[in-house]
Amino acid sequence: MAVRACRLALLAALGVGHPASAQLSASLAAVSDYRIRGLSLNGGGIALTASAGYDHPSGIYAGAAVTAGDARRYGRQYLGHVEYLGYSARFGRGLAWEAGVSNTHLDSNVFRRFSGHYPEVYV
Repeated sequence: MAVRACRLALLAALGVGHPASAQLSASLAAVSDYRIRGLSLNGGGIALTASAGYDHPSGIYAGAAVTAGDARRYGRQYLGHVEYLGYSARFGRGLAWEAGVSNTHLDSNVFRRFSGHYPEVYV
């Protein structure tokens, strides 16, 4: 009975919305294989990604991430970075919409020299 009450309280807390306020975030993540769209950029070695983001109450958000890792046979190397900027808003209390741009730069020596740079626009 107590477990069920805790679950219900947790679900109720998750469903309660609060007004948006400015938020700054940062993270550091370790992965066992850094992949972009299915392509391994480090051949299965450990990779670290540091990221930071900012969400403004007006709906504007921005952020960036940088990744470096161990590319096994090729040693430690810079693997890429991503920056993004966007805007999000709600249609009343229901649906929401979002639009933005991102810039991705990838660099790898795994298998053969690979370098990719592409911007994206999303809605």
